[in-house]
Amino acid sequence: MKWKKTQQTANAGVVFVESVVNAHGSIYRPVHQETDVGIDGYIELVNVEKATGRIVAVQIKSGDSYFSSGDREFVVSVDQRHLDYWESYMVPVVLICYSPTRDIGAWRSVRDYIQHEEFHSRIPITQIRVPLYHPFNSEALNEGIGGLAHARADERILLKCAE
Repeated sequence: MKWKKTQQTANAGVVFVESVVNAHGSIYRPVHQETDVGIDGYIELVNVEKATGRIVAVQIKSGDSYFSSGDREFVVSVDQRHLDYWESYMVPVVLICYSPTRDIGAWRSVRDYIQHEEFHSRIPITQIRVPLYHPFNSEALNEGIGGLAHARADERILLKCAE
């Protein structure tokens, strides 16, 4: 059997995400490749050794080919089918990009990116830009990504109350 370089690069991204999530003390749950249709895994946030039930879905893109020419961001090509899928997801979807040679990763909320681009009339959306000033690390899990998970959970509570 062959273990292609592309598989090694993709695996490096998953290992990077797992290591950041584990160092944070949270839980990474991968989706098996045979059932992966646009989501590579889920992160459940843990607070002081207590699983919170606050979850985000993640799509991981790994490789230096995603780096833009200016080396300030990752750029991932997307199609409308994936955008529709991610936007309709019940939990927030986060795109995480990783460069194995630079050993850096960054993240972006897919729904927030879509809304931002639509607000500025930059449609159709054919790529998602993930700036390096959004590093994927423990701080991101505490604040940005954690905030997304909490906000979406609060929305579900409000909807239940409205019913």
